[in-house]
Amino acid sequence: MILQEILAAFLQVVMFAFIPFLAYLFTRRRGQFLQYIGVYRPQPGWIGQALGGAVLFFLLTTGLLWVLGLQDLLKDPATVSGQLREIEGAGLTAGLVLLKAWIATALSEEILFRGFLTTRLSEQVGLVWGNTIQAIIFGLIHGALMQAVADPLTVGLVVVLTAGVAWYFGWMNQKWNQGSMIPSWVAHGVGNTLAFGWAAFFL
Repeated sequence: MILQEILAAFLQVVMFAFIPFLAYLFTRRRGQFLQYIGVYRPQPGWIGQALGGAVLFFLLTTGLLWVLGLQDLLKDPATVSGQLREIEGAGLTAGLVLLKAWIATALSEEILFRGFLTTRLSEQVGLVWGNTIQAIIFGLIHGALMQAVADPLTVGLVVVLTAGVAWYFGWMNQKWNQGSMIPSWVAHGVGNTLAFGWAAFFL
């Protein structure tokens, strides 16, 4: 099982990196592909920004869902956190929490949405509009994924919350770290770890 999950996680990263890689090839960009998607050293102070983003992520998603009495969404087998709750064994669950938090979701999404989409859109229409567009797309996709397990009002809430987090992540990378996606990856990974771990072990 664990081997299948590892392969699935890395396959997802490859799939999410495929569109940026095609764009990289067709535009004949100079420099390495990793630099093209924002994999380089961020500016000093980025760790505090990333941890702040992780707390924002956790509070605006998991925390607010709890306050609103919507925590059952985190238990639904159709969600990542719900799937983690069904795994037998604390050690295996913890390992899969980290794998899904940092690789399957955070890394793949940050490559596509912040490392690639935010940067390319900002080059075309400016940071404010480019970042806002990627945040809206990010929110709408997450809302669409929740349609099968949530009512329309909750889906709308998910769209707004995830778009807000995505906007902060994009701004943090572009405005404060010269386009490096490392801060948002760390923020996303830590936030996912808190959310998935809480759902898997404490709900």
